[in-house]
Order: sequence, then C-alpha cells, then structure tokens
Amino acid sequence: MKAFPIKIEVLSRFRTQKEQDKLIEALKDEEEKVRTHAASLIEHELSLSEESSHKLLFFIKAMLQKKNMTINEAVFIASLLKAIGRSGNGMNKESVENEMIAIAADLLKGRTGILKFIKAELDKEQLEIISACLSTLGKTGGTKSRDYLKTLLHGDAALSKIVHQATEEINRRLVSKN
Repeated sequence: MKAFPIKIEVLSRFRTQKEQDKLIEALKDEEEKVRTHAASLIEHELSLSEESSHKLLFFIKAMLQKKNMTINEAVFIASLLKAIGRSGNGMNKESVENEMIAIAADLLKGRTGILKFIKAELDKEQLEIISACLSTLGKTGGTKSRDYLKTLLHGDAALSKIVHQATEEINRRLVSKN
C-alpha cells in the first residue's frame, strides 16, 4: 500500500474518467493517510467531471448516514463538498445547488420556526458540514440559494457569518451577470 499515495499523486495529473474513478475509490481505502491524501488531491488539484462529481456526491451521502461522526470525518466530508462546488466542469450548478440545500436542510431539520429555540446548538461536526454546503452555495448558487440562505439569516449564530458571506457572493455574481 505504500506506493498507493504516489499512484494517487500521478492520477491527479490526468483527467480521464477512469483515473478520477480510481481517485474517488481511494477515498474508501482502509488507511486514513491514503483517504486523506486522495481527498486533498480532489479538493485542490482536480476539476471533476460530471460523472465523477455524482460519484463523489453518492460517496458523501453514504458517509452522512453514519451515526456519531467524528470531527475528522466531518472535515473530510466538508472538503469533498467544497471540491464539488469548486469543480468547474463537474455537475451543473443547479444540481449542485439542489444537493447542497438538501444536505444542509437535512442537517438543520427541525431548527426553523419556534423549534429552533427548543433544539440544542449544532454540534461541531454538523456545523462543519453545513458551513461547507453554505460556502458552496455562495460559489455556485443562484436565486434559489439566496432564497434558502434568507431563511437562515436569523437562525443559528454560529452560521450567521457564513450565511452573510454566501449571500453577498451570490448577490455579486448575480449583479455581474446582468
């Protein structure tokens, strides 16, 4: 397995679907070092194809099903979510927008309206993943994202800054389109 990280490094230099699939498969490796290295390459080096973005999203959704997630796992997932949003050639922006809203909404379930005052604070793992979703919405989202973010403006104080930043980013992008 020691040569595998080097192979991953080489794979990141190529852009074929087969090589991207191998890199995404490395996220499931039994060695944490290999998984972390693959995630870092995906986040910082690759522009994912649409097919790879879908596979990565499927992988992320499977990881989100895990109970009692550690902060390291949440950071790992957050980095992959950001990679999907950063990937210019990946999923179409509307699809990314819908997925990010769905993930954030699922993690925030029951935290709107009067229930937001009853429910306990978000844990740091949830906050990490939700922040990644909202940041990605800021980079890729449109009017639908802006409307969703408005519903969060007066919510959790820990998310307030990221909600404002994402909203401003969307507003700048939408104004520059016109």
